[in-house]
Amino acid sequence: MRIRPGQWEGFGNLIKTYQSALEKVNGLPFAIYEVSEGAPSGTYLVFAFFKSLKDIDDMMAMEPKIMAAIGEQALKNLGKQFADIFASTESNIYAFSPELSHMPEEAIAADPAFWTPKAKTGPAPAAQAKRLLSKLGVGPRLF
Repeated sequence: MRIRPGQWEGFGNLIKTYQSALEKVNGLPFAIYEVSEGAPSGTYLVFAFFKSLKDIDDMMAMEPKIMAAIGEQALKNLGKQFADIFASTESNIYAFSPELSHMPEEAIAADPAFWTPKAKTGPAPAAQAKRLLSKLGVGPRLF
């Protein structure tokens, strides 16, 4: 999300309100990072951690409880502030790749099956390509 210049205090208050509501309804944790390079100033990345796409559905189903935990008057105030605070928002789904990620030992210890997957066995990619070309009746050649 990207906030408008001068709106970081309002953004902080909005996040605190939402975090408090999530704690009341046992919502999923999230982390916020301010981007310092490579994006316009005022850009923040908000990461929510899901084990599966079903977790996203569960979080969406929890939204009425979150809104109730915020409270009707606070929601009205937040609704008015939202347009003042945010220049833009965007939602994306990303997946961590254990092979490409550099995680601290504590994170690896929390879920070693995910972060240290067993090496896949099977023919090397070159052998697979040679076997496929052979099945297609194509001999080796340079492209």
